[in-house]
Amino acid sequence: MKRAKITLILIFLVPIFIFGQVTLVKDINPLPATSEPKRLTQAGTIMYFTSSTIGYGSELWRSDGTEAGTVIVKDIYPGSGSGFPHDLLSFNNNLYFVAIDENGIDKLWKSDGTDSGTQLVFDGDLIVSPSPYFTPVNDDLYFVGSIANSGFELLKYTSLTTGTGKEDLSDRGMLIYPNPTTGPITIKYNMEGAPATFCLLDLIGKKIIEMEMTPDLFQINLKGINPGIYIYQVKAGNSVLSGKIVLK
Repeated sequence: MKRAKITLILIFLVPIFIFGQVTLVKDINPLPATSEPKRLTQAGTIMYFTSSTIGYGSELWRSDGTEAGTVIVKDIYPGSGSGFPHDLLSFNNNLYFVAIDENGIDKLWKSDGTDSGTQLVFDGDLIVSPSPYFTPVNDDLYFVGSIANSGFELLKYTSLTTGTGKEDLSDRGMLIYPNPTTGPITIKYNMEGAPATFCLLDLIGKKIIEMEMTPDLFQINLKGINPGIYIYQVKAGNSVLSGKIVLK
């Protein structure tokens, strides 16, 4: 009787590794120096980060993933000094962050990725805390800071969407323009209970200006008042219309 032969076939499974690719985007500070990119943050379609270079100091940069598209956004503190941007946050498709002003005070900044579009969003008497804890809630940005020497407290920044043309308030019987403005504003209104009074207040309710308005069309130049966000009120009889004015 013949015995059946059993052949043992060994199959060796060889692992196959698929490797990704790592490439250098840009040598911002050629050796032996290093640029130490930090705080990588995406806002909209732009990737922002901070970087330190010999020529600019520590400033805000952006990148599209190419060498040519990796550039400084703004030299906040001109020259080799540093603007020290930190606490980068994506909010409403823009970048918000903290950096110093010309006096070395931490302020709130906003950027759309361009030099001209990178600016203080509120100048005034504001100091942002070294640990601001930025927290967006709907269209408001909460953070820790000091305004009007309040000490570090909970603050709220509300982004304005007004353009450079007229703020259409016709449904409320009033037009105010331009807003934002460098000073001059025109108010056209149709309210019962004349004479009307124009009042300008800061964000903590301090009265800056109060004066009687001419009928129907009123013009005033706010030049000389510190740039920032202010509240206006137009009062006529029992009617009060209010809103925000941005001084650049």
